[in-house]
Amino acid sequence: MKTLEQLRSDLKKALGAITEFEAGIKDADGNPRDLTADEVKAHEKLHETVESIEANIKAVERSMAAKARNSKAADAPIEGADEERTDRSVPAAPKIELKPLEKAGLIGMAVAATAFARKDFGESVSPLAILRDNGFGSFAEEVGRLAKAKSAVIKTLSAGNQVSGGYLTPDLQNTDIIELLHPETTFLQGGPQRRAMPNGTYRQPAGASGVSASYRGEGTKIGTSEPTFREIAMSAKFLGVIVPMTRQMLDFSVPGARAFIEGDMREAMGQTLDAKAYFGAGDDYEPLGLVNQPGIQSFTVQGTTTATLAQIDAVFSGMMLKLWNSNIRNQGRWAWVIAPRTLEYLRNKRVGDDDGQFAYPSLQGASPTMRGIPVLSSTQIPINLGVANNESYILLVNFADTLFGITEDLMMAASTEASVTINGSLVSAFENDLVFVRAVSAHDIGLRRGASVVVCAAVKWGA
Repeated sequence: MKTLEQLRSDLKKALGAITEFEAGIKDADGNPRDLTADEVKAHEKLHETVESIEANIKAVERSMAAKARNSKAADAPIEGADEERTDRSVPAAPKIELKPLEKAGLIGMAVAATAFARKDFGESVSPLAILRDNGFGSFAEEVGRLAKAKSAVIKTLSAGNQVSGGYLTPDLQNTDIIELLHPETTFLQGGPQRRAMPNGTYRQPAGASGVSASYRGEGTKIGTSEPTFREIAMSAKFLGVIVPMTRQMLDFSVPGARAFIEGDMREAMGQTLDAKAYFGAGDDYEPLGLVNQPGIQSFTVQGTTTATLAQIDAVFSGMMLKLWNSNIRNQGRWAWVIAPRTLEYLRNKRVGDDDGQFAYPSLQGASPTMRGIPVLSSTQIPINLGVANNESYILLVNFADTLFGITEDLMMAASTEASVTINGSLVSAFENDLVFVRAVSAHDIGLRRGASVVVCAAVKWGA
């Protein structure tokens, strides 16, 4: 006698044969038609096959159910027995002791059998019923009891109600901390020349003006000319920040807390350095930024929010001519520094109408260039200048002539014993069980030649 699985496979094939047969009853034009006498007989025969298989399936299922009913474990209650009669019995089978791995396997097979039954025949079969039908009634009852008990606990001890159990339910917390957003830094990307300042200062003589030669007549005196000199001077400017934290915060908070804070401190240090490298006022405490260096060149742009391609080309070519006319070489070290608003305006500029090709395809992608020169973009470049608070800059910098003097690179340190002034009061880390995390750096910004920077102000494109 075939097994239940074999019979169900035969049934599936027989049903498929009926479907295929009915799909082929069409006329010459491919439209459905009536069955012929022979086709009616063939169709009936297919259905008789299906009905025969179904009858065999029912017989096997009845047999399996009978065996399951009469193969209870020794500790299983007798079906139909009442409280007053205990002398009724059935042939007993020894109770099967299952290991945890075997129990998991049985549940997995029962669930899989349920899925196949629903997929192939549309039957709604419980995994526990499958376990019972195959002689594992005791285990099925155990699983059922556990499921009911768990449901009862969930209903009684509600996690949504603090008094009813919510206090016992730990919060699900991701240990990753969402990082803060910082502007992109571009000054160090440009590749300035680094100069060590071990003693906190850097000085270098430079020519201010050169000698000049002239033609003379025969027998006349040769003209004289003297060069002039200047000095490039940098002195360390100290940048730093201290973050106080309780020791308990570091001990009990999520694992990434200290890494997050230190990472944020590094970002803040880099952001401040970048801003002052371009726009620093140059007082006793902060660097003199490139925009404020003596001798830099300026270029004027039409103050409108839109521009034609000709006007845009005039700005970029004019700024490049400023460097060329000043005999600034090393074009491979030149870079544009602009605000994202300006970059996006130029990226979206098209030739002709809105459906035309991009006017500056080299600006597309992760490494944009304009006229073969890299474009560095950062929100450090302001877009709220001018009377209407909508103006920005375009900078063209020859980074081969920019200097980054370093006395002390970025250094991180932590202390549980230091004292720090907070809101005007001296606070002891040891006394208050605190940890002070400190970031410091010492550096300065210099420019070998003022003509190596061109600044175009009052840019309103895209505002």
